Amino acid sequence: MDLDDVLMTVKEADGVAVLTVKDLRDAAGAQRAGSNVMERVSEALNSENHGHLPRRLPTRADQRVVVFNRASRLGMIVYLTVRAIAAEDLIRNYEHLGDTEAAATATTKADDMLKVFTILRNIAAPTGPTEVQPLPANS
Repeated sequence: MDLDDVLMTVKEADGVAVLTVKDLRDAAGAQRAGSNVMERVSEALNSENHGHLPRRLPTRADQRVVVFNRASRLGMIVYLTVRAIAAEDLIRNYEHLGDTEAAATATTKADDMLKVFTILRNIAAPTGPTEVQPLPANS
């Protein structure tokens, strides 16, 4: 398996596939899945507009990794979900530091991302529209 095979597997799975670290290691042409090898794999996927979960690739060959194409509908949903989780963490950090202005700006951006996420989810799931809910305020 090489990088093209990984990309084809993701494409054939509608933009999101579960692979093993061994699959990704083999795609890199490496004997071992060390941190440098997995960093190269991550960079190669990123250069092809693909992401992965976990965000830091593990190094045990039997561990599973979700690889997604950011340009596919399903991949966009995964990508926006990851971004929303990161935004919530950022908001909590700003609030913890007492920077309410930065927290408010980050909350507005996260709410905008949530609206896009909801639109994409409604396109991907034919069950009908869903009302957009703002992020809950942290107390």
